[in-house]
Formats: sequence, C-alpha cells, structure tokens
Amino acid sequence: MKNTNGKWKASKRYDLKKNLVGISIDDTEKKIGVMTTYSSKQLPMDEVQANANLIASAPELLTACKYALGVLESIPEEYAELIADILDESVDTGMIEDAILKAEGK
Repeated sequence: MKNTNGKWKASKRYDLKKNLVGISIDDTEKKIGVMTTYSSKQLPMDEVQANANLIASAPELLTACKYALGVLESIPEEYAELIADILDESVDTGMIEDAILKAEGK
C-alpha cells in the first residue's frame, strides 16, 4: 500500500444545496481525492475542523514517527540505559512502531 507524500491542507467547503459547511482535505499536487467531512448536529464544526487538521497532518506525522524511531534505535545501548535512568523508565519504541504500522495498513 502506497500513500501520497505531498503536503495536505484542510480548508472549509460549502455545499449550498444541502446548506452544509464542511472541511476538505487536499494535497498541493492534487494527487489525492477530496475527502470531505460535513458538520452536523452530532458533530460540531470545531470538532470537524480538529479532525480535518489531524488528517491533513498525517503525512508529516508519519515522517516524524519514522525519523524519531530511527533516532531512538540508533542510540547505543549504554546511552539508552543512561536515558532510561534519567527518565526513570526505559524508552519503549513500541508505540511509535505500532503507529507506523497502522498508518501503512499493516
């Protein structure tokens, strides 16, 4: 499964026929289809906007997770133990690995 790497943005979208206001997610190179979530009585517009912002940040979040995982995995064992002592717990990369796998559909 391959995803687009382009920058995504969330912007307001209007459906005047249905009298709805929503958010669309578009990439700058128009490689993805428009995904739109409309506000409803069950989901206020601020929540729709917050969800759209999260979706739009997905490519950058995936890149950041992969980078952070690489950095953490490159820490020599003796430094990892020192960091664990400072944090008073071990550094667990499982959460980052799980998020990457989920984003990649695995």
